[in-house]
Amino acid sequence: MGAIAVFILNQEFLAIRREIKNGAYSPLSYIISNALFQVPMMFLLALSILSVAAYGIGNFQQEKFGVMLVIFALTLWTFEMIAQMLSVLFSNPLIGILSFVNCWFMCFLFSGLFIHEDDIPWPLKVFLYIMPARWYIASIVKTEFRGALFDGAALIDNPAPGTIGYACNPGVVSCFGRTGEQVLASLAPTFPLFEPSETLARDMLIVLATGIVYKLLFVALFVLRTANATPTPPAANENEQGAAGPEAV
Repeated sequence: MGAIAVFILNQEFLAIRREIKNGAYSPLSYIISNALFQVPMMFLLALSILSVAAYGIGNFQQEKFGVMLVIFALTLWTFEMIAQMLSVLFSNPLIGILSFVNCWFMCFLFSGLFIHEDDIPWPLKVFLYIMPARWYIASIVKTEFRGALFDGAALIDNPAPGTIGYACNPGVVSCFGRTGEQVLASLAPTFPLFEPSETLARDMLIVLATGIVYKLLFVALFVLRTANATPTPPAANENEQGAAGPEAV
């Protein structure tokens, strides 16, 4: 669906450029109004995603709904900025669509889920930090797991220092913990992004910064590509016509 957004935004850009050339409004007016419209729409889209799938069917923790809504809205906004930037970067929307699909692929490839951080060489490791997937996936999982209880394990009363603090229930071959924090600690050696420390604020700031960078790139490209579409002021047109009138006669 994000790839389709690239095509739609590209067609919108072509229409907006014609309207700017016709003097309907300035590039700055469109940039501001578009930015103000995007934010509530991302929250509305996040609400439609979470309300039924996650909390109606998936039985997510109800008290975490507000935080989850912000995480999803911010993530959707960041990918919207990527799609918007690619929609004006290339004149051919198909190239923009393919670039978005490639960006999406790289987000998951360098998310920390498929390839361990230590196995990624430099300079490819830079994608591990500048792609948003690692940060929003960690935020979603940590937010939902904290405070949750998992079946298949039981807490151990007065565990010895350094022990895991839980035991698998009889008949359960393997388990990762009773509390969400214990599960995160069990997953962390394989998936370092699930390390149970509190990193929500940092992760969301990185996702926000990524979206801002792409937004600024879009603004720069939009202004550059609409520079030759800026209409000539009416007064200048009248003066040119008045000066050219006698010669024409």
